[in-house]
Amino acid sequence: MSRKNILMIIPNLTYGGAELDFCKVANGLSEFHNVYVVCFEKCVIPFELRPQIAFMGVGGGSNYYTKFLRFLERLRFTRAFRKEKEIDVSISYLEGANYLNLLSGKNSTTIISTRGSIKHDETMTGFLGFMRRRIFIPILYNRSEIIVSINHGILRELNSLGIRRPDKYVIGTSYNVEKITQLALESVEDEIQSVFKSPVIVTSGRLAIEKGYRFLIEAFVELKKSVTNAKLIFLGEGPEKMKLSQLAKFHDLQVYLKGIDKNTVLNNSDVLFLGFQSNPYKYISKARIFTITSSSEGGPNVLCEAMLCKTPVVSVDCPTGPREKIAPNTLRNTKPITCEEIHENGFLMPEFKGRNIDSAIKIWGNTLSNRLKIGFDEKLVKSAFHYVKSNFSSEIIIEKWNRLLLETEKQKDFK
Repeated sequence: MSRKNILMIIPNLTYGGAELDFCKVANGLSEFHNVYVVCFEKCVIPFELRPQIAFMGVGGGSNYYTKFLRFLERLRFTRAFRKEKEIDVSISYLEGANYLNLLSGKNSTTIISTRGSIKHDETMTGFLGFMRRRIFIPILYNRSEIIVSINHGILRELNSLGIRRPDKYVIGTSYNVEKITQLALESVEDEIQSVFKSPVIVTSGRLAIEKGYRFLIEAFVELKKSVTNAKLIFLGEGPEKMKLSQLAKFHDLQVYLKGIDKNTVLNNSDVLFLGFQSNPYKYISKARIFTITSSSEGGPNVLCEAMLCKTPVVSVDCPTGPREKIAPNTLRNTKPITCEEIHENGFLMPEFKGRNIDSAIKIWGNTLSNRLKIGFDEKLVKSAFHYVKSNFSSEIIIEKWNRLLLETEKQKDFK
């Protein structure tokens, strides 16, 4: 395969699973091709990124009119950049970048990547949300030559939305297995070590409403009734941080906020917000349980990372994502589950939706408290580790991307 000029587009490169995976793919492809990265706004990049990056310097708008004007500015920038660098293939991550990719290129192969559920995205609300889900995405995504989905659940969702014209492939997130396992062995800070003498539940991700962390706190309140010394650790930052801390305090839980509270209150804290960590694995590996409570997921990255840290995972059975990793040989039923399910790679749990929220919180509380007491089967932990290592290592995923690029080259020659 010839060395290609590849453009990779993403709205921003702040903390997030899609952003991290974008950087890993860009780094991997840069070993074989000339990769150029374009980002909407200038930002501090928390991840390793080796290819050259260009910032548009075009922010978002405050209303529909200014949003449209900003989009036109980004479109002009992208078209000019494509022409200047003689781009052969353009790859975009996330909705806004996908629109630009589809509307800015004529003489290069366009590949868009879908990273999360469209049907179940809680941020798609109101009139604009309706237009995005029912008009913009179905019409524009059908213009793409290739769509890469992060999992099979999202692929099925795209078909149900009428997005059938492009060729579709599933390429998951890549993981540097050796690096993660090494980082997991590092010691936590001296002041944190005593926290792990108690049974710890940990979760990691952007502190946003769609992550369902408010329900995790409610379930934690339930389990504290029987495991009084349990602790809950949040790794990550986000807009819901203060609301979550206030919710914990409302339930008379002692809260520690890194950077705000003094370290002297650590040992007496029930819920700890440790913020963004460059090495979250050293915390995850020392916890008894890793949890995911999202309303919908893509990968999810942190689930597989927890598996590589050999920490048992308990996840909500939300649309797309967790089931494919925890129970890869099963399909998600249209009827939501109402009790815990034990599978080869972890536990699947009821969603926090509608009339079932209260019962789901109690089921979660009971399962978490029971597992803190009796532990998990070692076979489950080993199976989860092997599953991720054998299917999603960096080498395997980058090879899939290169095979896809080779396929596009063959199709272009045939035409």
